[in-house]
Parts: sequence; structure tokens; C-alpha cells
Amino acid sequence: MPAAATKGNARWIDQKTRAIDFENDLPPGVRCAFDLTKGIKSDAGNAISGPQHFAFQTGGTFVTRVMPGYGRIEKDQTFVLRLNGPATQASVLDHVWCESNALGNPIPVRLADKNTRDALLKHFGLEKESERVLTLACQQTLLSATKMQLVYGAGVTSPSGIANDVEKRFDFEVREPFKASFTCERENAKTPCTPLRPLRLDFSAPITRADTQKFVLHGPKGQHFAFLR
Repeated sequence: MPAAATKGNARWIDQKTRAIDFENDLPPGVRCAFDLTKGIKSDAGNAISGPQHFAFQTGGTFVTRVMPGYGRIEKDQTFVLRLNGPATQASVLDHVWCESNALGNPIPVRLADKNTRDALLKHFGLEKESERVLTLACQQTLLSATKMQLVYGAGVTSPSGIANDVEKRFDFEVREPFKASFTCERENAKTPCTPLRPLRLDFSAPITRADTQKFVLHGPKGQHFAFLR
């Protein structure tokens, strides 16, 4: 156990139970052990029998937060995973992957490049805890309008060698391609738009107000008309 993790207070709960309260929560990847002092006897003078060495460990790293947390993602989405402790790069690449309902095989992940990672850490305010933050993307571009999962599998290992043994899956949907559609009222499908009724332009995703101000309707003889907003 790291020396910093041993800081705490020992106390007797009752005549048979002694407890240690650590100052801080133990991080993942910690092995702890303790031995009974030789010669301990009960009040009646009986020597202790049975096990006298005890050990436990705090388990491997797991995900405490993933960003984006849900919903629709881009085809080349980069994910930010905040862990409860650091993990080795090799185990992450071996035991974290993507799955798509449009593809039969798991898709390996890759690490984000330095510029992308630095920008994401700054955006989410995670610079000070960067050692326990993963920035990952699927190695293969995902197909639009499909469902996918980011899988944090068992086997992700802390620097001390202790592996996570619980698989965690995060569900997402890949956005449809950005597109626009135009509609208007007509007397029938073969006639032009009714001139006194509104024209409608719909987009598959939100756009900025500045972009809406760029729309122009081209009329006959070079006439231009701005859309009403």
C-alpha cells in the first residue's frame, strides 16, 4: 500500500473489533495486507489460532463519467472517459472497443492526437486530473443513422497490475447526414407552390442564426428575396 494511503486513525469499536479509518478513499490498484502481532492473547490468556495474515485489494479502474454521456454522436466521435484512477495504455487499447449494429466485428479504439486531447481536457476542465482521463475514438468511421456502443471491458489494468473485472457499455446513436428539405403548399403534386402560402425549409440538425441570414430565394429575371424569420 502506498505510504500516503496508510494515513488514518485506528480505534476500537468494541472489545473484539478494531477498525482503521483512512483519511482518504483508497484509489484503485492498491494491494493491502496486515499481520497480527506475534504473542497476542485474549483476556483469558489464550493464544490466537487460525489465520494471522490478511490481504485485500481495491480492484481495477472503472469509468466514473463518459462524455458525451448519451444521445447522438458524430461518425468520427472522440469520447472522453474519466476514470477513478490511472490505467495502462496497453490494457486500454486491448480491452476497450466499439461495437456497431451495422458491423459484425468489434472495432478497436485509438488514442486521440495530442491537440485534440489537450482541447478536450481544457473544455471539460480536466487538465489537473489528466492522468486518469482517456480520450478515445473508434478506429473505423461509423455509419450514419446506426446504433453503437462504447465498451469498457474487463481487463483494463492499473499501473500496479490490478485489472478491472466488470464490463461497462455506453449506448449512442450516430447522427444522420446533415441535410435540408423544402416543402410548400400546392394544389396538386404537379403544380407550382401556392404563391400566397409560406415556403418551408427544414434541416436535420440545428443551425446558427447567422447561417439563416444567408438564405436567398432566387426569383425570375434575377430577382432575389430574403426569407422571413
